[in-house]
Amino acid sequence: MSSASRVRRGPTVRHLNALVTGGGSGTGREVAKRLTAQGVHVTVWGRSEDRVRAVVDGGEAAAWRAVDVADPDGVGAGVEALRTERGDVSLVVHCAGIWTAGSLGELDVSVIRQHIDAIVLGSVLIARSARTLIGSEPGQFIHVAAASAKPGFPDTALNTLAKRAQDGLHEGLTREFRGSELRITAVYPDSVGEAGSSSVAAGNAMTYGDVADAIVYASSCSPTVVPSEIVLTARNTGRW
Repeated sequence: MSSASRVRRGPTVRHLNALVTGGGSGTGREVAKRLTAQGVHVTVWGRSEDRVRAVVDGGEAAAWRAVDVADPDGVGAGVEALRTERGDVSLVVHCAGIWTAGSLGELDVSVIRQHIDAIVLGSVLIARSARTLIGSEPGQFIHVAAASAKPGFPDTALNTLAKRAQDGLHEGLTREFRGSELRITAVYPDSVGEAGSSSVAAGNAMTYGDVADAIVYASSCSPTVVPSEIVLTARNTGRW
């Protein structure tokens, strides 16, 4: 066996056009970078125009649009623009989300509403958009939830509530689209930190790139396989 034949190659993504939400930073940006490197035409959405534009300017995505996933009108306009510009989009990766610190009693109702809208309403709107963008063609919707959506460790009430709602959405979508050409995958990471941070070095958190690698793996699976749920843990969290 030659040395060339022993080289380990990464997964091959089976999509030509993709939409990545939350693409201006964190996991979304890492996903966009990896898909783009494999020749996928990636459109990134994010609330910050400067951030998503910077991703495209850096060669990590092909197109951008400033979209708040909790805004029905903005999402609808983004979907129509993407269909006009690219036609079929077979992969939608929903990474957009927020984390709200503090106990429930400390939080203003406006903050609670914003959090629920961003996680729950945003996930619903993007899931609906994925069905519209993919249509009747084979495709895949991958959304990032959190390990706090599963039993295993306590967390702040608001974050747990929103993520468990997202987990319920995943279960419902899996049943709703069973028998169709649309595959549904949920990725559940626990603690995530910046590469080089002390929490990552100590094994108490994974990197955004680690989560992106799992998403790329899910998007590269054989069409005969549905990677329904992927739970990711840092090596020293001891939560599972």
